[in-house]
Amino acid sequence: MVSAVAQDSLLSLPVLNRILFLAALELMVACFLSATGKVFLNSGKFQVLSEKPSLVWSGESQNNLREAKVKIISNDVCKQPQVYGNDIKFGMFCAGYLEGIYDACRGDSGGPLVIKDLKDTWYLIGIVSWGDNCGQKNKPGVYTQVTYYRRWIASKTGL
Repeated sequence: MVSAVAQDSLLSLPVLNRILFLAALELMVACFLSATGKVFLNSGKFQVLSEKPSLVWSGESQNNLREAKVKIISNDVCKQPQVYGNDIKFGMFCAGYLEGIYDACRGDSGGPLVIKDLKDTWYLIGIVSWGDNCGQKNKPGVYTQVTYYRRWIASKTGL
């Protein structure tokens, strides 16, 4: 396992010693953006996918794959004192709704935030990182910004 440890984030890239055949599983392939792919983070709706999320903070994990459409929230808004203030660092961004509603929750960490372009190509733009409970007002989900680590990923994988 190759890992990058920074003060505020942890990334891991699995190193496989053999090819995995996953044809029997339902998988969705998502591409990496270039390191300059920040245009996707400006605004709009994206899909968040997770494996077995909890529907409420103290709830049991679910066995069904769930998805939610969330909006990217600008870092200027996310850094406001009533939201997350100075807890938002480089390489992070917020997505969800300031009103609450849809959000990543306990059990979603490490799950992908993806966007589909006009050619139906999916791109990984974020990784579920943390938040303050689930679906709370002024507490959207916080994500690792994949493009921020794109050069590091390329240096370790050649991708």
